[in-house]
Amino acid sequence: MAIRRLVQHQFLCGRDTTPLEAVTSPELSRPRDSRHTFRTLLDETGAPMKVQQELMRHADIRTTMNFYGKAMDESKRAAYGKVVRLVLPSKVA
Repeated sequence: MAIRRLVQHQFLCGRDTTPLEAVTSPELSRPRDSRHTFRTLLDETGAPMKVQQELMRHADIRTTMNFYGKAMDESKRAAYGKVVRLVLPSKVA
């Protein structure tokens, strides 16, 4: 339970608190936070979107794509770096 709250805090809550507060404050945990965390972590594993939709039991894939999950900073940096290397292959090591 405490780990779940910490993960939720780090990835989704966006509240200005310390990790200790996230673990020890039940009011920081909302019922839907675990679903958002689950979707975010599924995305980080590279699971196909259709698999994510079915695991989350959404009838419409747009719900999975638009309302759940958050792009992790490291994933965004990696994607950006790949685009830069495609555009400027000789200038980026």
